Amino acid sequence: VLMPMKALPYPHEVVEEVQNGSHYRLEGRLRNNGGGQFQYTLSGEGRFLANGVEHRLVPGRGFLACHCDPNHAYYYPPEATETWRFIWISFEGGHSEAMIDELVDRYGYLYDLPLDSGLIRKLTAYRSYRDSVHVVTPLDGAQIVLDVLANLVAEREREQIKMPQST
Repeated sequence: VLMPMKALPYPHEVVEEVQNGSHYRLEGRLRNNGGGQFQYTLSGEGRFLANGVEHRLVPGRGFLACHCDPNHAYYYPPEATETWRFIWISFEGGHSEAMIDELVDRYGYLYDLPLDSGLIRKLTAYRSYRDSVHVVTPLDGAQIVLDVLANLVAEREREQIKMPQST
């Protein structure tokens, strides 16, 4: 985003990544950059540690977190034998961290989405910009971030509607 607007979130980058070594580990407590990310597993498997509980990141599962959240880490598991392929979008600006914190408080870190969901298709379509910079306006950048968050909320709300209400 050229000349981001202070009040609007904006994407920093969208990356499809491949990891296959146990050296790969990122911990929120060791990071000092602001903003956050949504990361989604396309194939293979990773791990996400949140508040001392380890979760499998299998195809179709992603997480949303602030970069500096000291309560999480994600990594390639030492026992894994298959390459972990995932896509992620990082974003910052506006009230990104407050939005992420509120969503995590309400829905948790983890999100299950079909591999063919609109959001994942949209994120993987950015492959066409590989090794290049795609410039967007501040409003278009905010729309990209808000579309990601809106899709995650919509998926979670659909899950909650399907759950029987207890009395």
